[in-house]
Amino acid sequence: MKATISIDPGVCRSMGLCQAMDADLFEVSGNSRAVVRRSVLTDPDRIDLAEAIAECCPTGAITVDTRDAATPADGTGPGQVTHPPTSL
Repeated sequence: MKATISIDPGVCRSMGLCQAMDADLFEVSGNSRAVVRRSVLTDPDRIDLAEAIAECCPTGAITVDTRDAATPADGTGPGQVTHPPTSL
């Protein structure tokens, strides 16, 4: 399995929770937005952790995409995990 991690910079508010949960994967950059340090993961445990971090993101800015090349580009297939903002 392979996963691609991304952050929507228009949604991210640099709260730093992702970096606090895994500083090897995320960091708050100089432009005051979180960035992904390793955008492609293959280790199942790291993918699980990235999905858990995405679920915790207060603004829902983190996406974990585990779709393979056979998944339609419109995202209708299984595997894309986008999390809505959590209640504050």
